[in-house]
Amino acid sequence: MVGLGKNICALMIGVIAWLPSVLALPPSKSKLGVHLIQNNTAGVAQIGNAHPRVMKILDTWAPMLAAARNYKAGTPDGRVVLRVYTTRAYGLADSPAASANDFFYTVLRPAVHNLAAADRAAIDYLEGPNECESTPCWNSVQDATWYNDFWVALAPLIAAEGFKPCAFSIPVGNPAGTVTEMQQRLAAIVPALRVCRQLGGAWSYHAYTPNWSTDVGFQIWYSLRYRQFYDYFAQAYPDVVTLPLILTEGGFDSGGSPTGSGWQANGTASQYEAWLTWWDGQIRKDPYVLGSTLFQIGSPATWPSFDLEPIAGWLAGYLDANATPALAVSTTSLTATTMQGTDAVPASFTVTNTGHHTMTYAITDNADWLSTTPAGGENAGEPDTIAVNFATAGLAAGLYNSQITVTAPGADYSPRAVTIYLTVNPRPIPGDLDGNQRVNNVDLAIFLGCMTGADAGPPDASCTSADLDDDNDVDQSDFAVMQQCMTGDLLIGDPDCAD
Repeated sequence: MVGLGKNICALMIGVIAWLPSVLALPPSKSKLGVHLIQNNTAGVAQIGNAHPRVMKILDTWAPMLAAARNYKAGTPDGRVVLRVYTTRAYGLADSPAASANDFFYTVLRPAVHNLAAADRAAIDYLEGPNECESTPCWNSVQDATWYNDFWVALAPLIAAEGFKPCAFSIPVGNPAGTVTEMQQRLAAIVPALRVCRQLGGAWSYHAYTPNWSTDVGFQIWYSLRYRQFYDYFAQAYPDVVTLPLILTEGGFDSGGSPTGSGWQANGTASQYEAWLTWWDGQIRKDPYVLGSTLFQIGSPATWPSFDLEPIAGWLAGYLDANATPALAVSTTSLTATTMQGTDAVPASFTVTNTGHHTMTYAITDNADWLSTTPAGGENAGEPDTIAVNFATAGLAAGLYNSQITVTAPGADYSPRAVTIYLTVNPRPIPGDLDGNQRVNNVDLAIFLGCMTGADAGPPDASCTSADLDDDNDVDQSDFAVMQQCMTGDLLIGDPDCAD
């Protein structure tokens, strides 16, 4: 299975399907996505509205761009890969750098350079030549070295155009040869992989199964072959394992025939759905795999046995079933200040489900002077205001902190914590005009400077604390209170001294 050659030979402008506006949500936890060709169908709408992690489009025809825009509007964190079809080809006798420049300026740049801003924004990754259709294949180290040099030159050109490079598009079962030969060919492309990593790009493998096997030992040579690549890199080139992998073609293919090799010609929808469920469980174990784009939807006339339209409803439901709520809180901390003997003013924060479905949550705390209202609830996307109530009247003066924990079972980012920082200030001592918890000669000097006499009207703003009997002046009656509360320099005053 060296070249599966998904060539599109007829330029057909597809019918653009109406896509209902959908709430922008994070991608599904499933890593299954779709590869679109020609038409933006009802099945494309179903799947796109279910928020797959990745989608691939073939060429920049209006239906493909419309599908990409609608998908990104509903799934802003999803990723779109673009492949541009071409019949141009290069061989070992050609300069790989010159070939890369030719490919970019005659194939890629003309397709993307003049796109509208909204269309450019919808495309994340730009692929190069597909499989072995335009370049030497993987039959030797010489082939791999040529392809490496090609991508070392091509990746920066793609990045300069404003897209992320997605390199190689390796056909299923490749690089060919024994394990040693495969590793030798992989070693030859490490420089290009490093360039792609530095540019924020990815690389791709086409992960097909030739039958319905769910034996990992068998699939390690086909749909899971990429694991051998990363196992090798982990030992020989550990920096390369941070490069993301996109399975830009995937699914069932027993030999590359449009009519006879796809899932429809070799089994039932239930068989394919069961296999895809198993395979998704496998690729979700590999964190470096961003996602897969199952081949294909939108072109039943050219690839009838591969057409995903009959299972589009199932795939949309599967993506939705594997989507989860996401817990968000409006703040990670709250600060409150109060005076000893009083309750702090209530505060608040919000709890929101920024993911899918309805989220059930509960709120707990670890202090008896703290409570929340409500103590939990359900949320489908609108922010819930949570009141934070304080029972601080019985606390001694000092600094306190506590933690409110919001837990939403099954939700991403759960639990979330809100730390409460509380300051309880000591009750003021009558006559302590300098705030040092003592009433002494320093305070007396301040007091004398504030005296107004009986019925003389309110003191200056800086002297309001000297009006100890609250009668709107500073006179002898205030001095009598101060005398009662005098402590001297060594004693801490009593807030109740005037009682």
